[in-house]
Amino acid sequence: MEVRAEKALDAICKCCIGANFIAEDDVPLLTSILTTVFPSADALEVERIVESRLPDTQDDASNSLQPTQDLSSEEEVVQDMASSSTQ
Repeated sequence: MEVRAEKALDAICKCCIGANFIAEDDVPLLTSILTTVFPSADALEVERIVESRLPDTQDDASNSLQPTQDLSSEEEVVQDMASSSTQ
């Protein structure tokens, strides 16, 4: 379940935030959303996954406002989510 939560976070970052990193203010909200959508996932692991998206340095924080180019295209994210839900 944690893998699915991580893929959902990838999709949120790509489609909604548009960056590799998230703001610290978003951690509680994203953790709450993901633990609600995936109730059987370990809540501490989901929180760790979300917190892993926080920028490590000030340089990362300034880059977090720029659109990402490392994440897959939106279509690939959607296709990946669809294929993981059938497993």
